[in-house]
Amino acid sequence: MPIIFLSINNPKESVSLKQFLIRNNIQVVTFLATYSSYIKGLRYDPDLVVSEFVEQTKNEYFNFLKAKNDNPMIKKVPFICYGDECDSQSLNTIREFGIDVYIKRPINPQILIAILAKVLSVKTNNNSNNTSFENKKVVQSKDEDIKRLKDRSVSLEEKLLIMGNHITKLLAFPVTVANILRVTQNESSGAADLAIVIKTDPAVSAEILKAANSIHFARGGARILNIKEAIVRIGFMESKKLALSLSVFKLKQHSNFTTGFNHIEFWFHSLAVAIIAERLARNSNLVNPEEAFIGGLLHDIGLLLLNEFFNPLYLEILDQSINESNQFIMCEATTLGMTHNHLMKILFTEWNFPQTLIAAVPFFSRPDIFKKEMLIKAPLAVIITIAEQIARNLSIGSDADDIAVPISTEMLQLMKYPYGLQKAVIENIYTSINTYNQVLKIDERTFPCTLPDDYVSPEILYCSFTDDFYNPVYDYCIYKGYSIKSARPKDDCMETIAGYDILVLSGVTRQHLDQIIKLSAIKTCNSKKPRRRSDENSNPTEPVPLKLILLTQDTSFNPSQIRSDNVTLLSYPVNLRSIDAIISCYVNNTSALDFTNNTPPQVRITDEAVSSAPLLIIHSNPKYRAHLTSIVSKVSGITVSEIDHLDKPADLKRIIKEPTKLIFLEFKSPHQAIETHEMFKLLSPSKPQLVIIYNAIKKEDILLMIKRGLTQFLSEADDDESVEKRLYALLASAMK
Repeated sequence: MPIIFLSINNPKESVSLKQFLIRNNIQVVTFLATYSSYIKGLRYDPDLVVSEFVEQTKNEYFNFLKAKNDNPMIKKVPFICYGDECDSQSLNTIREFGIDVYIKRPINPQILIAILAKVLSVKTNNNSNNTSFENKKVVQSKDEDIKRLKDRSVSLEEKLLIMGNHITKLLAFPVTVANILRVTQNESSGAADLAIVIKTDPAVSAEILKAANSIHFARGGARILNIKEAIVRIGFMESKKLALSLSVFKLKQHSNFTTGFNHIEFWFHSLAVAIIAERLARNSNLVNPEEAFIGGLLHDIGLLLLNEFFNPLYLEILDQSINESNQFIMCEATTLGMTHNHLMKILFTEWNFPQTLIAAVPFFSRPDIFKKEMLIKAPLAVIITIAEQIARNLSIGSDADDIAVPISTEMLQLMKYPYGLQKAVIENIYTSINTYNQVLKIDERTFPCTLPDDYVSPEILYCSFTDDFYNPVYDYCIYKGYSIKSARPKDDCMETIAGYDILVLSGVTRQHLDQIIKLSAIKTCNSKKPRRRSDENSNPTEPVPLKLILLTQDTSFNPSQIRSDNVTLLSYPVNLRSIDAIISCYVNNTSALDFTNNTPPQVRITDEAVSSAPLLIIHSNPKYRAHLTSIVSKVSGITVSEIDHLDKPADLKRIIKEPTKLIFLEFKSPHQAIETHEMFKLLSPSKPQLVIIYNAIKKEDILLMIKRGLTQFLSEADDDESVEKRLYALLASAMK
């Protein structure tokens, strides 16, 4: 199904156009015309962007277009502007920022249909994707089943039964995969046995013959027309991996997925994880390399099936993952009380996959798995999850999120890479990916996907306060082609940072606050290189503020004392794709602070919507209540009620006399918050969202509340702009 990314200020036009597009089987995702909202929204993989130009806010809009146009690492999506007739200067400015089409109001939806059809025609020719306006029949679960999957009172066993009934009735895993696994598990099997299995699948047979006769394997030899001879030429194990890769690629290849899923990117990611896991297994000698390859190739099949058969649920979890910059699997656990790993274990058992793989499945992708004891308990899962992180850091394909976490030196030592992954290892991974792509002819790209030739990277210095030999941000920047060097942080940083545009500090804690404040005040006479070679900039020796990117795992770190346009704090887990956006902001001398906020891409609230969304504030401090109310009042039409405390949660029955969408509750203890939340569900028919306001809070308290369904938090230290954006995001969610 085609996807249009829509940003329209006028509510009537927005609703009218959205309804028209939906009637024509086009998926619509709305966003704000801001850089951070646009970057986050690209995760939905849109085919076309339609954005309204408003003369009154043209300077902000031009800044958005410039930032979007100057970021060389984001996907270039066809972009249409529309609006009132504007002066020639504004029109020329819009075109300078790469916007070729400007449509004068009123917009004719048929024009959008024609442009989208042309875009899809080009895309189809480029990547052979079967994308069209035809609404293919996709069998999805009933709304009632989705409600039960989200219901915390429903047992895990019942949820798995619901999902399994939908999927196993509609999907038989490719017989070729099961048969290849069965044959290759038998040590006495040879090329003849594998040939018999492959010949049962004509599509895979044809591709194996193509591979055997390709330049990569033939090397001038005679043309082969026999599968057994092809396997001998390619090699038994390589033939097995090629056949498995093809089978996984063809699984759901032509399914008409809606937003958030790109089948080719998914396959590249799965293949990269397989190749990396195989190398880690061989180097560490902890698990069978062949099993690691198979596990890596299949590790995310559950995501593909969740999107296919429970698409509304998949998109809801994807929204949460994007908006909160959180790992998809964590959002699954919060929303469902389970993950796609649970489903995969059931299906892999039914499909008679190897027991070693079935035992590892529950631990895939878990953020708490990088521990020595887990390597003893589930070595295959740890290796595959590390491989998944490395694939993301190397920007090879994509799955449900782009979130990365550090890999400790201890884990690398156990993998027998005590000094991290050396350049030769990484280059070998890229070579293997490119070889598979050349042989299977999936698309025309080669890895690594580096910066454009005309891009001149800012000078970046990376310093770590910890002894990490592998940091995802550092490696991501290296293999993207940014000009980045590493050094140890020193008390007197002036000599070290001279000539650098951006300083990345990893391992930051609150103990480093004074040093960071000192660094944020520094101005450097750096090279001030142009973003593009064709650009012209001002005096290259002009002093400019040093830009900082701070990476931390310290949940108690409060950046409010150093909050400025040239300092951005990122807490792990980190969305790696935001790194390009932040660097782009810094190079263009615009603020990157938005990337530290949880601003969702789908935030557009009309006055009619918020007028029916009364809000309750429960806080003991009258000054804070008044301050929060003043921020809320900027959003016209919201009814606000205030109280200083609850004697007991049952008092809510007396307080809530009309449907309430949002309740802000002062944090006193996790048990008080959980008890109040439970009372909400019993007493309020409107099922309001509960937002916990905290001044100081412990990590274990947050985790306890999240496990009980409380996921929204607000710090009293947040500035007004952050609170206002957060309020809009919460209201957007509440109005769904």
